[in-house]
Amino acid sequence: MTRPGNYKIRLTYGSLVLGAVFFLLVLELNFYQLNAFLSYLFVRVNADYNKTLIALISTTVLLLLLLNKGAKWLCTSEYPYFTVINVAFLLFIALETIFAVVRYGQSPYDVFAEMRHYFVVLMAFPICYGLEKSARPQRLLRLFLNLVFLYVILIFVQAVVYNTSSVWFLNGYISEKSFRDGSLRIGLGSLAPFLLLYSFSIFCDGKRRLKARCGGLAAAAVTTAAYLYCTQTRALNLALGFSLLTILVTAKYRASKKTMLL
Repeated sequence: MTRPGNYKIRLTYGSLVLGAVFFLLVLELNFYQLNAFLSYLFVRVNADYNKTLIALISTTVLLLLLLNKGAKWLCTSEYPYFTVINVAFLLFIALETIFAVVRYGQSPYDVFAEMRHYFVVLMAFPICYGLEKSARPQRLLRLFLNLVFLYVILIFVQAVVYNTSSVWFLNGYISEKSFRDGSLRIGLGSLAPFLLLYSFSIFCDGKRRLKARCGGLAAAAVTTAAYLYCTQTRALNLALGFSLLTILVTAKYRASKKTMLL
């Protein structure tokens, strides 16, 4: 980007997207104890039941990318299924809103409030674009996955400790909790499924080194155990299990990387 007078602004679409992704990561993992202002944002505005900031940032980043010719070309030519998914998703949101307003008399904002956390789906292409434009995409991806894996381990340990000794050491990091059959239920957030599926895909990739495949298997196993023990949500676990099976089948028959990503 340049201004009149050939004055360069060191702000690229790739850096903008990665900055937004990093901020979303901070929001999602509730690393809010940085100062009082961020604490208010994370606890009040971006709680588990209120993903307003994630929805707004995701939509804004996607729209900014669509205004960029290079990003638009990449989306339509290299990742056409992102276009299909985004259009179908936005169409679903529009139809659901119209149906809820006409049939049940709900306000459009109430409908948006119930579906705002689904807007994380819109970040699929921006994340891929940011990694494409990054000088060291694998390094950033490993950092991203390590942060998510650390969060999963913390939640897992908290659930085990609370169920055995009723000690709650993550006070403030999690906005709400519930119980089922006397045991603690904690959600792992919107990023843990990505960690699980990506780690398992690394394990299934025969071209990877043994160390990388073992690390992927370990991360996938720990995340799977955390889902079974912490979330206790049958529908979610079935969906993730089906996704893992799909990755295993596509890897066995040497499907293309785009097919596995889809």
